[in-house]
Amino acid sequence: MPAPLKPSFIETIHHDIYETINPRTTLANKARGKTILITGAGRGIGRAAAIAFAHAGADRLILTARTASQLDATANEVKAVSNEVEIMKIQTDMTNESQVDTLFRAIQ
Repeated sequence: MPAPLKPSFIETIHHDIYETINPRTTLANKARGKTILITGAGRGIGRAAAIAFAHAGADRLILTARTASQLDATANEVKAVSNEVEIMKIQTDMTNESQVDTLFRAIQ
């Protein structure tokens, strides 16, 4: 663990998920009954958010990413966490206005 920087205004430094926002414990089932739209779900923060919402018990996840292979990979990871979550995968480039329009028509 790296030494903390001095001076520091932060008393506690967390290097992992801290308990008050942990979707596996404190937030378990807090997303029950919810439909969650996650853009950029193919990697990074978007993929992590999809997995966290699966842990938190979301009923339905709408995942968007630019590539189908990334969507498939994220969906497989989500299904490994929860077989109960319904997953809708929509390949979308959020910088393309017509694709965004198509996305919102599909989820209405």
